Amino acid sequence: MLSWELSNSMESSFCVKALQTALDRFGKPHIFNTDQGVPFTSDAFVDTLLDKNLLVSMDGKGGSQTRA
Repeated sequence: MLSWELSNSMESSFCVKALQTALDRFGKPHIFNTDQGVPFTSDAFVDTLLDKNLLVSMDGKGGSQTRA
């Protein structure tokens, strides 16, 4: 875990801000793993990862699914 924030909403903008903070502070990892919750599957969140040329791995039923 490189960064964390706390919110009581399901807004993707909050998660994108936390993601950008972690990327700015620690640089980009080779692969980014998350669950399939609504904020993490939003276009804004996934596009932020893809714009940085990161591999996206999402845990779900049946194991992990990777998207490049």
